[in-house]
Amino acid sequence: MKIYSAGQLYEADRITMEKQEVSSDILMERASEKLFEWFDQNLQVTRQVICLFCGIGNNGGDGLALARHLQEHGYSIRV
Repeated sequence: MKIYSAGQLYEADRITMEKQEVSSDILMERASEKLFEWFDQNLQVTRQVICLFCGIGNNGGDGLALARHLQEHGYSIRV
């Protein structure tokens, strides 16, 4: 697994937004949807409370968007 630096991720986001002509909000929503799909496919068996820890900045926004998707689909969550 390759681990990218914050600068590399920022640059990848910037290039994606520019080339696909999307906002950072749309990019964040896409990421949260894909992560939700993974959670839903792999954790469907367990319906225990899922705790999400969200930092500041865009990572926190990604976490909150994921929490929204989980809650909308009946998962019990704590943020």
